[in-house]
Amino acid sequence: NGSGKSTVMKIIAGVEDKYNGDVTFAKGYSIGYLEQEPQLDETKTVKEIVELEKYHPLHEVSLKATAIAPSPQKDPIVHALEAEEIRMRKAYEEAMQRENLDAFILPVASFPPKLNGDRNVTPPGATTWIASGLHWPAAVVPMGYTYEDLPSGLQIVGRPWTETTLIEIAYAFEQATNHRHPPSTVPPL
Repeated sequence: NGSGKSTVMKIIAGVEDKYNGDVTFAKGYSIGYLEQEPQLDETKTVKEIVELEKYHPLHEVSLKATAIAPSPQKDPIVHALEAEEIRMRKAYEEAMQRENLDAFILPVASFPPKLNGDRNVTPPGATTWIASGLHWPAAVVPMGYTYEDLPSGLQIVGRPWTETTLIEIAYAFEQATNHRHPPSTVPPL
């Protein structure tokens, strides 16, 4: 969303070296970076790429819909969604002001995580779309474990430019609850 997450990951991984400030890396660690930006053939349109049929079947419906969709600048659906985002931000801002809130919390997911290969069986249940749709900062901390010892995350969402407050709340929650522990499947270090 343009807030710099990818740039921070590139700096941490040592891929990006043009930044201001100091970065200190702990010794004994190596970090890999999986690029989020796809390396696409810029000479082809989405429609031409879809016609090659070199994609995972899971993505077929959305890719084919994208191939025939109008550009975002001309798409009335995009304009309607942008208007809904503005209304959503206003409603959340008014509620937070009315209740004098610095942040609100919710689980990262309303269902336990899916197992690898579990397609169309378990509802996804992710709630991270709320902060993304608001274009507001969020922090995630461990909030406990499912009955299968799978971690559950607590999402803390704040208003724009409140990252410092979110970090303070997240740190206080982690210190008070001490929910973080290594998975039972990982040998001790």
